[in-house]
Amino acid sequence: MEYERFNWNSIIRGAWNRAILTPSWISTNLFGLPVGAAIEVYVPINMLGPSRVKHEDLIVAVGEGFLEVTTDTPNFDVFSRVKRLGIEVLNKLPVTPVTAAGFNLRYKLKDLSVEIADLFNSELDHSLATANYSFKNRQILKGCISSDTVLKEGTINVSIIAEEDEQRIEFNFHRDSNNREELIKWLETPIDKIESEVDKFMTILGI
Repeated sequence: MEYERFNWNSIIRGAWNRAILTPSWISTNLFGLPVGAAIEVYVPINMLGPSRVKHEDLIVAVGEGFLEVTTDTPNFDVFSRVKRLGIEVLNKLPVTPVTAAGFNLRYKLKDLSVEIADLFNSELDHSLATANYSFKNRQILKGCISSDTVLKEGTINVSIIAEEDEQRIEFNFHRDSNNREELIKWLETPIDKIESEVDKFMTILGI
């Protein structure tokens, strides 16, 4: 089945000090660039939101209560660098209070597989259709605990979303913790483990 990867990111929840995490600080301390090196900074004009600092294919944004590292090249090789940058932030600012960390992998689907279509073919759907309701969107969310020794410390949230003009599946690997070392360990989850878990879910869902 055809799909398109999009919006892969890592998010660390915490009391991030945006007075410290300036574009200049991000450039030198996270991207490892010399002082004064040219970087791309995107500032929202017609909407509220954090500035986004970009170097090559990595982007850092610091908002109210979160720090996000994302990429415009969503593949597993680049994603390992996304996670490493999140670890670097935790190491550079060790006294920042933190509450959670996670990483997200999202896929747009060209069509729904038979397996996914069957999931939406529930008794409740039939009852609503019989009562003359149509569906603007449908969503299934499963919070799963892996048997893997590393991944069992957190939750893999799998969302299947079917809208009028788009179908997608989203994987959120999430861990709650106030302990910086535990969040670093979570972000250090080997990329092959993440890819293996995603592949297992995709196979189950007929993708």
